[in-house]
Amino acid sequence: MNSQEQEIEANVKPQQDLENRRRFIKGAGIATPVVMTLASRSVFGAECLSQILSGNISHVGNGSCVKGLSPGSWATPDGDGKAIPSGQPSIENPNNTQTETVKAQWESINGQHDVNITFTVKKITTQSYIWEGTTFVYGELKSFEIDINSIVYNNNSVTESIRIKENKPPYFKNNTSVSPGVNTIAAPTGNTWDDYVNGSKFSDAFGSGSNDPMREILGGQTDSDDRHLVAAILNAHYFPNYILSVEQVIDLHNNRSSYPQPYTSLKSFLDSTWT
Repeated sequence: MNSQEQEIEANVKPQQDLENRRRFIKGAGIATPVVMTLASRSVFGAECLSQILSGNISHVGNGSCVKGLSPGSWATPDGDGKAIPSGQPSIENPNNTQTETVKAQWESINGQHDVNITFTVKKITTQSYIWEGTTFVYGELKSFEIDINSIVYNNNSVTESIRIKENKPPYFKNNTSVSPGVNTIAAPTGNTWDDYVNGSKFSDAFGSGSNDPMREILGGQTDSDDRHLVAAILNAHYFPNYILSVEQVIDLHNNRSSYPQPYTSLKSFLDSTWT
């Protein structure tokens, strides 16, 4: 074979490989947007989807496809998709005084009643958390140091400790006790997704779509495509050998009918990619 023939063969072979991958993916029933990203990366992606379609996914081992974590795991701050502190906490000292009306009960009177609590916010500590292994912000956990100035019921001062009987975030939580003239710390436990505020938005990860924080979508939108897509993109960022790449997950967002056969919905397909 002369040098010209070798050069022609070298140019043709990559095109043949690309066509072979495209034919494989088409045979698997995968729609065009995902085809394009698979064709542009290594054949590993096609092999992963072949394994998932055949029900033969390895959970461990270098070079193997791995299943990711479920939306519920990513939503829980101390779950497998763990939220970890990022950077140093910020501290504010606003010293602003305000009044909040809350339902409460106390020993000297029966039942629950509306009381007016006047308090001064002395210090706000904010700690940012990210999902471990990613750059996405899970949310911010805020704690408040407050002075209880007065508690008033029916224009009369309440001098004993009261128990709050409703959630009034961010300062008062159900079943916590406060007393007039006492400094208290209003701090969420950080054990549930709704203890946090703010965080990276869906549109931050996908370039378009909802401006809701990803954490709120995972925790509060229990039957949405967006919830599944958030879990998928976190998996793609966290697991090097997750079944889908970041680009493929974004393509699925942009064309939500591009899931492979025999799956009947985007959610059913993504459900099969995690444990």
